[in-house]
Amino acid sequence: MTRYPERLLAQARHLAERDRFRPEQANLRRAVSATYYALFHALVGASCAELVGAGANQRALRALLARGYSHTEMERASRAFAQGRNGLPHGLRSILGEREISTPLRDMAKLLQLVQEARHTADYDLTVGWQRSGVIARITAVASCLEYLRRERAAGDLRLYLASILVWNRISNR
Repeated sequence: MTRYPERLLAQARHLAERDRFRPEQANLRRAVSATYYALFHALVGASCAELVGAGANQRALRALLARGYSHTEMERASRAFAQGRNGLPHGLRSILGEREISTPLRDMAKLLQLVQEARHTADYDLTVGWQRSGVIARITAVASCLEYLRRERAAGDLRLYLASILVWNRISNR
């Protein structure tokens, strides 16, 4: 996984903690947006590495493949995985066999949905105010997901999820 997601998360934390006494809403909003993009790019990077390899000689192919990911498609796949095994179409359930979707993966899938919705609110709804503590809680949760992605890369359910976020629209009815 590249360092870009970690850099986005560091930027989000910097913005959330920047104003010592009274946080500026603009800084909190940008922190929410950067937090979402940290998770988005971490998932895209992990998925591309899983699908084409992580070696330096595959860098150009990973960069090309990364352009094919859709925010909406990733959210739909995440919604299904967050529901666990029963939320998946038959074809994916059969690949899993008797295994269930792990709790950390379900939590990450739910978190993607939550931070994506928060990003939309932060970017487009100026009537909503943000609290520093809530923004930092999201940053912390995404940081845990990045650690999970590094630690559990070989888990079968995670590998299935990472493939599904690219092709969900084409496999969700099978």
